[in-house]
Amino acid sequence: MMHYLQWLGKFCLLLVCISYPWFLHSLILQKTSDLVSWLLILTPPLLLACWLIVRSTHKLVGCIFMLVAFIVVYFTFAHHYEWLGLATVNGLVHAAINLFLLWFFGRSLFPPQEPLITRIVRRVHGEITPDILVYTRRVTLAWCIFFTAQIVFSILLLGFASLDNWSFFINILNLPLLLLMFLAEYIYRAISYPNRPRTSLSAVVRAYAQEI
Repeated sequence: MMHYLQWLGKFCLLLVCISYPWFLHSLILQKTSDLVSWLLILTPPLLLACWLIVRSTHKLVGCIFMLVAFIVVYFTFAHHYEWLGLATVNGLVHAAINLFLLWFFGRSLFPPQEPLITRIVRRVHGEITPDILVYTRRVTLAWCIFFTAQIVFSILLLGFASLDNWSFFINILNLPLLLLMFLAEYIYRAISYPNRPRTSLSAVVRAYAQEI
């Protein structure tokens, strides 16, 4: 019974991950602005912010900052820009997440820190060889390029393409592009280092969580 519930939970999570971007995309194209629309836009970043605050050593400061940011964003965009505010906040959330990840990965490339992917591989496998050190540094850099490209393409589409194309890129294509990046890295690693032990997805997720 417990095993069945676990699979049901995973299926529901997958369904939400797939359907949520389509909801956002349709809301942007409908050009409407109501309470439900704002909740759909703001709930995921608020949940992410709450999770980061729980793990932070400065919880009170984090709570105050999140509350002030929410009030400013809502009353500025919801009341003065109507539906355009919804698209603006949608774009800001996409940019903020990619900027955070760019900072999170990028700062580890500078001494005295160790590249993030290097630390994760070390957590999972223990000691690593010099060639893996070079490889993991390059993978960390590749992720930085990926997050930068997400932001740059979003800005270019917003400036030179239609709202439909821009929203499709930041909402619908966001998860597939992320999965494609993981797949490309996995294929490259499997070809370049065929004798390396394989790692379960759960072990990688736990290692990432310990780094945040």
